[in-house]
Amino acid sequence: MKNSLNSSAQQPMIVKYVEALHNGIQSQALSRYAIGYILRGTKYIYEGDKRQTLTRGDVFYLGIGHHYIENFPENGQPFEQVLFYYTPADLQRILMHLNITYGLNISNEHSCENCRNRTHVAMPAWNSIRNFFVNTNNYLRDEDFHRDETAENIKMTELIYLIASHEDCCIKSKLLSNVDAAKENFEQIPDELYRAAKVDGTSDLKYLCKVMIPICKPTMVTIAILKVIECWNSYIWPRLITDDQNYYLVSNGIQEIRENGFGRENVPAMMAAVVVISLPLIILFLLFRNKIMSGVSRGGTKG
Repeated sequence: MKNSLNSSAQQPMIVKYVEALHNGIQSQALSRYAIGYILRGTKYIYEGDKRQTLTRGDVFYLGIGHHYIENFPENGQPFEQVLFYYTPADLQRILMHLNITYGLNISNEHSCENCRNRTHVAMPAWNSIRNFFVNTNNYLRDEDFHRDETAENIKMTELIYLIASHEDCCIKSKLLSNVDAAKENFEQIPDELYRAAKVDGTSDLKYLCKVMIPICKPTMVTIAILKVIECWNSYIWPRLITDDQNYYLVSNGIQEIRENGFGRENVPAMMAAVVVISLPLIILFLLFRNKIMSGVSRGGTKG
């Protein structure tokens, strides 16, 4: 059994793997999450006494940790796959960009036994994902694309958008489960700090208030700001719970202007209203941008 290691320092964000020979079962240790696609061949993923079979055209997710895999070439042709590696920080940054810049609202109600407690899932790729990976494979043939951080970020953003905007499924559910910023940050606090605090006689409550919360303060500020933005931009929920215009949010107010005909006749005035409404969020971001960036960057899993 062979062993392969992946870490942020050793691998770029996008990697194509080609195996001309069958190398048996391999132990793959991942320090980042991965979304992959089978271009050619067959892949087996082992978990206990179970084996999941992946074939050409399947998209799959691998969580952080050890995976036992086996790759088989196809009809004398090498096994080929493309993998996108990402950390929670990468995912948070991209989702925040998609939400703020394009207003992408993401929801996920998917829950099934197939993916709830597993560190890997796979399914046949839908058309847009299949075309995306075929396109990416063509990009990877160009040497200029390798180690190009801007190009990798653009392709990664496109992949996250295609998955996050798709209907609920196992791949989407596992992807979005990696974006819990608070959970990721608290899990990164070394256990040694807790043991040292207990030796000093610190209670659990005092440890939480004096150690954990100060360490995770940037992330908690980030979460609070993002929730404010989410509530500020909310449209459907206020419309559902009340008909009283006194309780409408600003997004509802813009729609009211349009429905009353004002927006259709005077588009510049409506655009001016949008700018004025956006100012508080812009000011909020400018005031707390350092904490936001610090909080997002702390979400990453070290390689």
